[in-house]
Amino acid sequence: MLEKRARTRGRKPFESWAFGRHSVPSRRAILLLVLGQGLRTAGFGLLIGVVGAVVLTRYLQSLLLGVESRDPAVFTGVTLLLLLVAMTACYIRARRATRIEPMKALREA
Repeated sequence: MLEKRARTRGRKPFESWAFGRHSVPSRRAILLLVLGQGLRTAGFGLLIGVVGAVVLTRYLQSLLLGVESRDPAVFTGVTLLLLLVAMTACYIRARRATRIEPMKALREA
């Protein structure tokens, strides 16, 4: 999902530059744009996941061995781990987006 979103939105800064609405986007601006979009999507997914996990713990309690059904340390640890993975994936994609030449991105659109 992040890949498709980054691909479709990746040329947006270049389009506004080509039509004279903005100056040429810097690599930092592109990096922050792609990171922000990806982390917003990942954060929304994490929020839905945590809410879903809290709701389902009552039903899954029989499968948990040695862990309380609503152990805050486990919820925090898993959430932070997933956030770290999402941040790494977004950063890799954002770095790739900064290497695209503006005119090439517009030609491929």
